[in-house]
Amino acid sequence: MDYKPGVGKVLVRLVDAEKTTAGGLIIAQTAVEQTNQATVIAVGKGKTSDAGVVFDIPVNVNDLVMFSKGAGVVIAIDGEEMLVLREEDIFAVLEE
Repeated sequence: MDYKPGVGKVLVRLVDAEKTTAGGLIIAQTAVEQTNQATVIAVGKGKTSDAGVVFDIPVNVNDLVMFSKGAGVVIAIDGEEMLVLREEDIFAVLEE
């Protein structure tokens, strides 16, 4: 199913949180924090200014982004949980 986010919104798929430490220790499931990194799946239109200028959202599909903890709305698409974020909640695009 195709999903087009609304104005100023971005659809993302969460990146799995690390389940082991750098030293190789396994972290208990209850201690694993929800990640604040995600891959962009779809980008909506940018917001429009009072003068009628449409501002682009500065992320692209497949970008790895960081966002504010607790941000967004969880939705299910084809049985998979994803997150819809506001443009303002994304604070970095990570480059590999």
